[in-house]
Amino acid sequence: MPQLNIGDITLTNSGALQGRVAFAAMQNGSGSGNGSTNGVQIYQTEHVDTHNAYNNSTGIFIAPVSGVYFFYASLMGGNSDTRSVHYISKSTDGGSNWSYLVQFGGQAKQYNQFTTSVVSNLNANDQVSVRNSSYAVNLYTSCTQEAVFGGYLIG
Repeated sequence: MPQLNIGDITLTNSGALQGRVAFAAMQNGSGSGNGSTNGVQIYQTEHVDTHNAYNNSTGIFIAPVSGVYFFYASLMGGNSDTRSVHYISKSTDGGSNWSYLVQFGGQAKQYNQFTTSVVSNLNANDQVSVRNSSYAVNLYTSCTQEAVFGGYLIG
């Protein structure tokens, strides 16, 4: 089978995909989380970022190519018995307006883990981030591997 090139993704003779968009990041410890109402979660430590599409200073992923993407995120609640709600959100206008792709969270009692995933169709330059709701009142903000955000192009 000959090599097939679609944009910056190559299907090799052995069936392997090269050039796939992917990123994975985690928060980096003491005070690295954002507990503010409507704040953006920033995941400072990148493990993978194949296209430099995730900005670990702003917490925003910008789709380098159009397609269907899979995203996942997790955060950790604090130790008091209150609700904490967060979203994986999408902006199609450069970050001026955000729509929620999926909500996640729950009771933050005893450092519960909040985890979610979502599949979304994105156009090139659409933005995705993890954002707090107005109920993000009890979040453990000193996470490392407990608070992660990542995604990849699936088609």
